[in-house]
Amino acid sequence: YISTNKNLSTIGWSLLALVMGVIMSIGINTIVGSMAWWTTEADGIRNSFVHFGRVFGGLWVPLNFFPGIWRGIVINGPYATQGYLPVAIFQQGLTDENKLALVSGLIWVVTITIFSRWFWQKGVRRYEAVGI
Repeated sequence: YISTNKNLSTIGWSLLALVMGVIMSIGINTIVGSMAWWTTEADGIRNSFVHFGRVFGGLWVPLNFFPGIWRGIVINGPYATQGYLPVAIFQQGLTDENKLALVSGLIWVVTITIFSRWFWQKGVRRYEAVGI
């Protein structure tokens, strides 16, 4: 449900989570796109990442449906930052679970951003073009 009596801190935290989700999505898609430097067909890899992101990001299956420890793992994983976390903070506020997911999401964003830049630079150095 969406209520109209949200305070500014809830809106601010959910906007921060939304920006983190966009950065995470760009990083993951950069990694997947960089795999094209080494393969001739990257559609299968891209589709796998898209489907993982939809399931473990809460788009196809709500993360609250995952049992026990799996729920904690999925909520603190990289894909939850893209879809679940901004909505959860907007709807529930900054609960203890959402605070932990926000911190782990920030760690994932930094890690994925560093790795995607490294992966991209490694691929560009390897790239060879032929033709005019």
